[in-house]
Amino acid sequence: MRTKYILLLIVGWLSCMTAEAQNDKLTVYGSGRFILQNNSRSGELFQESILNGDTLAADTVSTRREIGGVALFDLGFRIKPNSSTEINALTRVSGDLDGFWGAGIGFTFRELYVRGLVKNKVRYRVGDLDLKMTPFTLYNSNPDLGTHSMSALSLFQDINEYENFSRDNQWRQQGAHIDFQLLMGEKGDRVDFMGYMTKNRQTDFFFVPDRLMTGGQVVWNREGLGRVFAQTNNFFEIAETAQFNEGTSATSAHSLGAELAPFDNKSFVLYGEGGMSYQGYVEQEGAPEEKEISGFVDLGLRKPAKDGKFGYYGEIMHVSSGFRSPGAQSRRVNFNSFAQNLTFETNQETTRALTAFDLIQDATVYNNTIVVNLQDFHPGYSNVLPYGKATPNRQGLLAGIVRMADSLVVSKVGADVALLTEASGQGIATYRNFAMVDIDAELSLHNLWGGKMKTKVEAHFHLENTSRDGLDAESAAVAGIGELDLSSNYFEAGISHEIAEGLALHVAAVGLSANGNEFIALRDGFGQVVDYTDAEYDFSDMTYLVGMRYGFSPTSNLQVQFRTSEITNELDPTSGYNWNQFIFTYNLFF
Repeated sequence: MRTKYILLLIVGWLSCMTAEAQNDKLTVYGSGRFILQNNSRSGELFQESILNGDTLAADTVSTRREIGGVALFDLGFRIKPNSSTEINALTRVSGDLDGFWGAGIGFTFRELYVRGLVKNKVRYRVGDLDLKMTPFTLYNSNPDLGTHSMSALSLFQDINEYENFSRDNQWRQQGAHIDFQLLMGEKGDRVDFMGYMTKNRQTDFFFVPDRLMTGGQVVWNREGLGRVFAQTNNFFEIAETAQFNEGTSATSAHSLGAELAPFDNKSFVLYGEGGMSYQGYVEQEGAPEEKEISGFVDLGLRKPAKDGKFGYYGEIMHVSSGFRSPGAQSRRVNFNSFAQNLTFETNQETTRALTAFDLIQDATVYNNTIVVNLQDFHPGYSNVLPYGKATPNRQGLLAGIVRMADSLVVSKVGADVALLTEASGQGIATYRNFAMVDIDAELSLHNLWGGKMKTKVEAHFHLENTSRDGLDAESAAVAGIGELDLSSNYFEAGISHEIAEGLALHVAAVGLSANGNEFIALRDGFGQVVDYTDAEYDFSDMTYLVGMRYGFSPTSNLQVQFRTSEITNELDPTSGYNWNQFIFTYNLFF
C-alpha cells in the first residue's frame, strides 16, 4: 500500500506541474528504468573434481540462481528564476523488486547545481560539475574493453554512462566553476578562461583530511588557424580538517599545447602537448623525501574524416615513468569491486572475479571519482594503455584511420594501432614492448537490396600483446629472469534486423581471452614500487546472446535479451562455470 501511495503522489505531482512546466521558468525532465533479471549458473564449479590426485569438494554454498531487478524514477526540475540564473535538481526514487510493501524504496538527491551568467560575461556553476580538459590533465578515459556502441549492447552503455556521469569522457565533481571570454585584436582573436575548485575527498575528521582539486585552462583562439592552450590541475590536502593527521600530500599536472591548421586547405591539423607533473609529501612517515618531477610530450598530425573520405592521424608520445596526473590516470573500472549479480563463489564465499559482461552491463563496477594514486588493473583486460594516453612509462607511435559512409554498404570502418615500449626498465633493464590493434566496422546490408527495414552488421576487434626478453646472463640460474609474453583478444560481433518500424531483432557474440604471463608492480601507499609478482593468465570468456529491442522514441527503449556465457580458466579448471541470463530492460529519458 505504501508503494502505491508513493506512486500516486508522484503521478499527482507531475500532473499538477504539467501546466507550469510549459512556462519558460520551469522545465520538468528525468528518466525511468525497469530491469528484471533471471540469472543462473552451472558447470565445473559446482561439481566434485580431482586435481593433482586430490579430491575437491563441489561448491554447495554459493548461489546457483537469482531472480531480481530494480525499478527507479528520476525526476528533475530546471528552474529559471530570471534570465541569467538556472537551478537544476534531480531526485531519485528507487526500489528493488524484492522489496515488498515499500520496504525497498529509497529517496536520494542525484544531482544539484546552480549556473548562471554575471553581467552577460562570466558564466558560473556551483554544485555538481562535469569537467574535462585533455587526456593528460583531466579526462575520464574509456574503460577496459572500450565503449559498446553495437546495437545489442548500446543500451547497457547508455545506462552505465548515465549512472556514473561519464558521458563525453567527463568527470563528475562537486564544487565551483567559472569561465569567460575576451575578444582581442582585429583578426577575430579570442581568449577563453576557465577555472574550477572542487572537493575531491571528504575528511573522516580523525586521520584522513579533506582533499581539494583546483585547476583551469587558458586558450587563445584564432579563427581559421587554431588554438594554443595552457592548463593546470592540482590536488592538495588540508591538514587541519583531520584532528590527528600531521602530514599532507600534493600532486599537480601542468601542460602547454596547440592545435593548428596552418595550411591553406585546412585539411591537416598539427597538434601537440607537453607538460610536467609534481608530487610531494610533507611530514608523512615512509613517504619519499624528494618531490618527484616528471613529464610527457605528445606530437601529432591529423586529417579529419569528412565527405566520405578517409581521415587519419599519427602521433609520437613519451610519458615518463614517474608522471602523475590523477585527473587523467584515474580508471573507470574497479577490479576490486563486487559484481552485482551472483556475487560470491566457492564454499569459502570468495568474491567472484569480474567477467567481460560485468563490465558491459554492471554500472556498479565503475569508479565515479578521481583518486590520487595509480589504481589496480587487470593485464588480461588492458595492459598497453590501462590508464589511457597518460599511462606512465610509455613511449612510441599511435596511428589510426577511419572512413565514414564510404559506400552504399559500409557505414563506418576504422583502425587504431599502438606500437610502444617502456620509457624506463621496470625490475630489469630490458624494456617491455607493447602492440595494440583496434578495428571497428559497420555495414548497412539493407542498402544492397534497397530495403526500408535496416539490417546492420557490426564488429569490433581489440588485440594486445606485451613482451619482454629476460636477463641475458651466463649463469643458468639468472638467464631468462623477467621474461614475459602476454596476449589478449577481445571482440564484439553482431547482426540486427528490423522486422517493423522501431522493432529489431539481434544476435551477437562477445569474447575475451588472455594467455601468457606478466610481472605486476606492487606499490605502497605513496605509489612507490616495492616488489613485483609474477602473474599467469590462460582464460576464456565467451558469450552468445539473442534478443529484441523496440524503440518507442529515440529516448525510450524496451529490450528483452537472453545470453549464455562460458567462463573457463585453464590454470584452474575446477573454477569454470556457465552463466545464463534473461534480462528485461525498459529505459526512458524525457
